[in-house]
Amino acid sequence: MSVGETQSRMQQRFSYAITLLMIAPILFLLHTERNVVLECTSEADNLRPKQKWSKYTTVPQSKKDAALSDFEAKRISDWSKISEKLCPAMQPQSAKYARHLFHLAQMEILNGKLSQKSNSPTNCTELCKHNPKASGDEFAVRFFEHHEGWEASSRMDPGKSQIYSFLSIWKCANMQIRAFEDEVLPDSIQFAFRYQKYTRKKYAKNKKDDDKLSDCIVAVVRDPISHFLSGYNEIEYRINVELKNPRESIAKEWPFGSLAPGSIERFHQFVADLVTCPIGKNLPGIAEGHPRNLEIEHVYSMSAILRLLDKDSHIPNSRINFHYLPTLANLNETWAPFVLSSCPHAFSDETKAKLLTTPMRTERWHDSSDDPLGSYKAAKMVMKEEGPTARALCALHLMDYACWQDLPDGVPKVCMDLYLDYHRRDLLL
Repeated sequence: MSVGETQSRMQQRFSYAITLLMIAPILFLLHTERNVVLECTSEADNLRPKQKWSKYTTVPQSKKDAALSDFEAKRISDWSKISEKLCPAMQPQSAKYARHLFHLAQMEILNGKLSQKSNSPTNCTELCKHNPKASGDEFAVRFFEHHEGWEASSRMDPGKSQIYSFLSIWKCANMQIRAFEDEVLPDSIQFAFRYQKYTRKKYAKNKKDDDKLSDCIVAVVRDPISHFLSGYNEIEYRINVELKNPRESIAKEWPFGSLAPGSIERFHQFVADLVTCPIGKNLPGIAEGHPRNLEIEHVYSMSAILRLLDKDSHIPNSRINFHYLPTLANLNETWAPFVLSSCPHAFSDETKAKLLTTPMRTERWHDSSDDPLGSYKAAKMVMKEEGPTARALCALHLMDYACWQDLPDGVPKVCMDLYLDYHRRDLLL
């Protein structure tokens, strides 16, 4: 081997030695860290059942599940506190919260902007030109407490002493239920009542018979926001089809009325019009008589019937005797069993058998149900967007969700998130 080759090999070996000296500490650290990770993993594996997660997972799945449960438990606890504040024992606190919930809805319409001076919703006077004769905005109170046109139909089965009363809520299958009652209870003694501002016009034979209303009272409700959307569809149908003259021209005095029927933009504006003081702005069609009334009552809060039961001194102990079905789903199958379980002493054996065996008619009772204008579809699309208008509707219906605790689908997530945010920010007084 030549001297040159020998020198070359010595240089290569020297280079290898230098490289090994440089990487040795790194290899040592990697080996040590690997042993630590494997030792920790092995110890953890011995303390828990085998799971299908990576042994290098930062947080074991069981701890993730526990954390999620704690999170949900906190949400449930906070929602319980909110419900108890707004509707304790099914008694809606609308006298205290009506205007405040409208202010929260205004805040959502304004994309959640708060007053810079305080952690409270923007005051209504900043958005509305009030009618000098109006106290605040009367529409907010009207939305939660107004009962004009709402009826209770009561019947007493021959041979029985207990009266069964069906308390109606618009857009909650009233016509379907009444037709069923007429078919099943044709020989019953009937009493009909219409409520107007807490005062009932009585059509009963005498005061003694009238007092029997306290025996058993039933109603059916639905998801509060779906009730609002259905009511909006009914209002639009009567404005643009059924009672186009004179209601179309009356509606055009509202900002929403100048927009295309069935459009998303029109529904956005309808909600904005409702929450920004329509009575204070002297908008027509709210308090006028038929046919100039736009029947805005179709979207009013379902919790109003609970206020009705509180206010009506002719229905003592109504809280004990009141029962509600929390959904319209499969009503032809659920209504009769619900009535019998709620009012077991109101019907004879013969009537009970008829209730359970007579089919309930399921045809559409309102032409608006076909959504000819696309108003219902547009309203549903707005809710799916979960934007300012959807959140404003959540704010308006906080009272309803607090009162009607047995709804099968509970509170929509977009609304629950909003309510818990209000609670966290202490915006519910």
